Amino acid sequence: MRKFRFCLFIFMCFSGLAVSGQDRITITGNFTGYRFPQLVREIESQTPYHIYYDSTETDSLEINLTADHLSLQQVFGKIFTNTGIHFSFGTGNNVFVSKRFSIQTTLPKNFFIPG
Repeated sequence: MRKFRFCLFIFMCFSGLAVSGQDRITITGNFTGYRFPQLVREIESQTPYHIYYDSTETDSLEINLTADHLSLQQVFGKIFTNTGIHFSFGTGNNVFVSKRFSIQTTLPKNFFIPG
């Protein structure tokens, strides 16, 4: 159990480093009429992000957005409003998109304190 917690701790430390620079990376383009997979390909070509998603959860999502130097958090915040789709940033510029779950990539404060 200690080994697991140690590995998880290391993972979370690096997660914080990845998230700290995410606002400096911006996305620009007219994505009107895009489907989600098209948007993902465009974002991955403009940025170092890799986006993980289940196509069955996003295949009916049509994008109508023009972005001018927006962060990925701003872009996803706009397109996922009122859709029930969640996103979260992980380590190594990985982004997770899910309709079923809100993925938590950090641990609660005092997670490693016994008691």
